[in-house]
Amino acid sequence: MSIPSENHPAWSQLITGELEIKSTKVAVNMLIHNSRVKYKDDPSPANLVTLAKHIHGVFTKYGAVYSAELHQIFT
Repeated sequence: MSIPSENHPAWSQLITGELEIKSTKVAVNMLIHNSRVKYKDDPSPANLVTLAKHIHGVFTKYGAVYSAELHQIFT
């Protein structure tokens, strides 16, 4: 699966809680949880972009490991 760019709305939806996924991988759950906490602390558009870039980077680096989660996000 090709991973959509960091500008894809699904990354922001994942951070804001508009999009929910289920994962058995602790690292993914922690990444999403921590991003949501950071977004709650600073809901500015600039922070949302920063958090989306971070999540995108993690999924890009470990995409093969997180293929089930990517499938949930982008289907």
